[in-house]
Amino acid sequence: MPTTQTRHAESSDIDRPTCEQCGSRMWLRQIAHERSGKEFHTFECPVCEVSTAAPR
Repeated sequence: MPTTQTRHAESSDIDRPTCEQCGSRMWLRQIAHERSGKEFHTFECPVCEVSTAAPR
């Protein structure tokens, strides 16, 4: 089962993508760590509230 950590959305050491719907900078919502060592970063748009997850 993956573990989850929550980080402050304004952390400056995270490369934040832009929202595909409105173009705003997305906030990092959480980082999930899998047993395999992979991380999944979940980002959320502060304007239109769209979320996206991507492996890192």
